Amino acid sequence: MKGSLSISSGLLIGSAALAFTSIIGAFEPQYEYCTLATKPCTLITVPSWYANIPKNAKMIPGSGLTRTIASILGAGLCGCAVLVSGRGLKEIQVPQLEQARDKLAEEEELEKMAIASKMRVEDFRRELTDGYAYLHLERNPHLVDELTKVPELESALGQNDTKEELPVIEAAPEPVETQIPQAIQMILDSDLKQIVDAGIISLVGSQGSGKTTTGCMMLRYRIYKGHKLLIVNPHKRKSMYKGIEPHLLHGTTFYGVGVGDEARASSLMTGLETVLRLIEKRYDEYQNLEESQYDHFPVTILLEECAEYDGLLSVFNRPANLKEGDPGFNAKKWLTAFWKKVFVATRKGNCYLIRTLQSDTNTMNGTEGLAELIKSSGACTLTQFSVPDGECIGGWRSTGEGEIKIPNQKYTDQSGNPVDALVVKVPTYWDYKQIIADVTDFSDLVPVGEPSESLPESQPENPEDLWEMAIEHLKRSMSLDTNTKSMNLGAEKESPSDTGNHPEMKETTIFSEQFYTPNKIPKDKLILKIREMVTQGDSQTKIIEILWGVSKNRSGWKQAYKEFKELNL
Repeated sequence: MKGSLSISSGLLIGSAALAFTSIIGAFEPQYEYCTLATKPCTLITVPSWYANIPKNAKMIPGSGLTRTIASILGAGLCGCAVLVSGRGLKEIQVPQLEQARDKLAEEEELEKMAIASKMRVEDFRRELTDGYAYLHLERNPHLVDELTKVPELESALGQNDTKEELPVIEAAPEPVETQIPQAIQMILDSDLKQIVDAGIISLVGSQGSGKTTTGCMMLRYRIYKGHKLLIVNPHKRKSMYKGIEPHLLHGTTFYGVGVGDEARASSLMTGLETVLRLIEKRYDEYQNLEESQYDHFPVTILLEECAEYDGLLSVFNRPANLKEGDPGFNAKKWLTAFWKKVFVATRKGNCYLIRTLQSDTNTMNGTEGLAELIKSSGACTLTQFSVPDGECIGGWRSTGEGEIKIPNQKYTDQSGNPVDALVVKVPTYWDYKQIIADVTDFSDLVPVGEPSESLPESQPENPEDLWEMAIEHLKRSMSLDTNTKSMNLGAEKESPSDTGNHPEMKETTIFSEQFYTPNKIPKDKLILKIREMVTQGDSQTKIIEILWGVSKNRSGWKQAYKEFKELNL
């Protein structure tokens, strides 16, 4: 490498010298003579083509050939210098590339060693657990006998009526049911212990700060405390909340999900209306019934990504049309009324609220004039933080740091100066992963029995809807009977109370084949027609408007949308 650079340097110097030589001296022959016009005489040099050259002039040979040869050699040496220097640069780059490869190989080896170390640690942990188990069995040999004892045949078949008292096992481990699960214990050992039992909790933070992780762990804690759940999450992925269904409030599902913004908005509206019905029902019971007449078991309401609600529900925005009796719809005003109801009335019905949003402002809440109400409602706020990280999904990673604000609490720093919030440490997804493989998976929880009271079904708005419910109930109860039957629904418990105003509803004929739309199209033909319209690019809204003859969010739309969903397309 050094030799090539030295050679190239020498060649460059030689080419420079030859270049200098090529520009020195006259190219053609010249004549030199001394003129007698001056004393002393002046030496004059003239070119060979000069006309009047004296006879006593002395010829000086030209250096044209020398300059030409010098320029050619200089150019050649310069080209050689370029080639040699290029070779030297390649010799420099090769070691650098080898060094980079060696560095990558070292990093790969370190990563392999780290993985191997983690595997060894896991092996050591398993061996340690097995050792504790063997030690416990050695200290309590009677446990081995009891666990490996084969029951007698008569006892196994239930033919022996004598009841033998089970032997008392001394030093038996505490039942699992009385022990606090590790995940719950991690929450109680962290700074989150201050707010996990709060009636209203706001989880605030930017993307990747860990709001969803913290929310799922709080749901796990609430389930441990015996709560039922009502979940609204327009950002829910398909595998999220796996195994949590037995702990949902009876008659509810996951709200805010669907295909397309319109379907998600419809599901979201259903979920928020379900929340309002629960709160209103319990508030009415709280005010008008004795405590012994109702059972307000605890219910935790999770409202994820509240900032999304205003945008999704805006698809239903429409101006009021007083001539047709349509009050119109405004998502922002509706949400303002919703939050007022939720923040004021949840506690009286033993309902707990957990909500997540990226910024605790009226703009993010989609509300107007609720700043003071939110602050004074007793809501505890946990703000979490994140930093950019290219190795995490979405490019953000939780820092594990947060701030807690509890109403009517004053906080000071180490110097005693007042501060707005208490700085805390918040367990992250990776902290919980040491105990739970996926914080959004609740399959490990043991299902619990249904409480005695649950959320009532949504009540129809008019007698026609009640009538349709009765028809559907009869169809389900007679699904095995293919014969045509006629029944009087006047004595049915599910008949509307005002059927007297509708004589045509007192008696009807139920057929095994179902019909839909005002044109009474059979189900099979209707499905084929809908699929044909879908292939033509028609949206769900357009299909309902054409086949059922109703406008979106107008009278009859709710029933048409319900029939469309019953097709299970």
